[in-house]
Amino acid sequence: MFCRYFPEVRVPLRLRKDGGPQFASADFQNFMEPWGVHHVVTSPHYLQSNGHAEAAVKSVKYLILKTAPSCNIDTEDFARGLLELRNAPNFTGRSLAQHLYGLPFRPCVPAHPESFSADWHAKMEDCDRRAAARAAPV
Repeated sequence: MFCRYFPEVRVPLRLRKDGGPQFASADFQNFMEPWGVHHVVTSPHYLQSNGHAEAAVKSVKYLILKTAPSCNIDTEDFARGLLELRNAPNFTGRSLAQHLYGLPFRPCVPAHPESFSADWHAKMEDCDRRAAARAAPV
């Protein structure tokens, strides 16, 4: 299964997983080793130790609740919501789309075309640096 996804979304440096039997097997570990993936095992019964996954599950559950009350996720509203969720910046300041593909997805919410250029982040940092220099006491 992972062989299909690695060429499409890149090989991760680290894979966090619970201690489920499908991920704790020697076969799985032997498969990940040549790919250079460091796997971190968390406790499946202690949910706080797997905070990133739990936060993602919470976000998607909320999205389903708001866009697909009948639990039918084959709707345009759910697809648009998922697109926006993948475009939302996380604690690194970058979105999941930017981490995977290097650029944000084109959102459903209107945005300036320049926000899709590859060098927008560098431009933003340059503007911030100039603003900080102007605001610095002389």
